[in-house]
Amino acid sequence: MLRVAVTGIGAICALGRTVEGFGRALREGRSGIGPIRSADCS
Repeated sequence: MLRVAVTGIGAICALGRTVEGFGRALREGRSGIGPIRSADCS
């Protein structure tokens, strides 16, 4: 059996770039879905 070691945790998503930011956004009930503003999608 292989052993696994978890050495950290991270999050990069629409709700935040850190675990703390992601958790805060979830608690505030924010949505990570919205219009794309960083590129011309027409």
